[in-house]
Amino acid sequence: TAISWNHNGSILSLAGSQLHQTDKEISIVQFYSPLGEYMYTLRLPGKGLAAVAWEGTGLRISVGIGGHIFFANIRHVYKWCYFSNTIVYMYRKRDSIEDCAVFWNILTNEKHCKTCHHLLHITSCSDYGLLVTKSDNTDVDMKYALLLCNTLGIPIDTKYLPIEPKHVSMSQTHVIASTDNVVYVWHYRTSSRLAAPEFNAIVSHALETHDRLIHVDDHHS
Repeated sequence: TAISWNHNGSILSLAGSQLHQTDKEISIVQFYSPLGEYMYTLRLPGKGLAAVAWEGTGLRISVGIGGHIFFANIRHVYKWCYFSNTIVYMYRKRDSIEDCAVFWNILTNEKHCKTCHHLLHITSCSDYGLLVTKSDNTDVDMKYALLLCNTLGIPIDTKYLPIEPKHVSMSQTHVIASTDNVVYVWHYRTSSRLAAPEFNAIVSHALETHDRLIHVDDHHS
């Protein structure tokens, strides 16, 4: 019945009606990403949905149903994390195609901005944060990057992947990134570990071989 983009074209709303299990007609608004990925369904009372529109900030939506106008607040899922007295959050400037990851030390109030090409995920553990972005690597097969960063936003280790991670998590020793059917395990290194006597060249090389790309249908003993 109605369709509308939000203020920056990151969310598409499709509004219409749907028959419920009891054959009762209900009004719904469904939200999609620019790539057509389903995000959420908003159900509203009444019949005769006629219009849907976004507020200029993209934080509210209005829906016209019959002789009524309904307003709904939009709760965005913001990308952020916290580690070592540092909050990391993402924002995109208006009319910009690149994202900015801000590393804000809440004790010193210092902020460091790292520009990224399409920031997908942010997570952290202990003393490090992880940024997952689209890659600027010249290797066309390695389209995505895992950036292990310190509190200044400086990458201390990087891995490139041929798959787009939909989920990512990390511990003090490992990063796990996965799609719906592929899991990547990265035993990452830090400067403090490499400086330890037990991390000589042989052990360091062994760690590099611990990275694994596993398909869920593969059978491992």
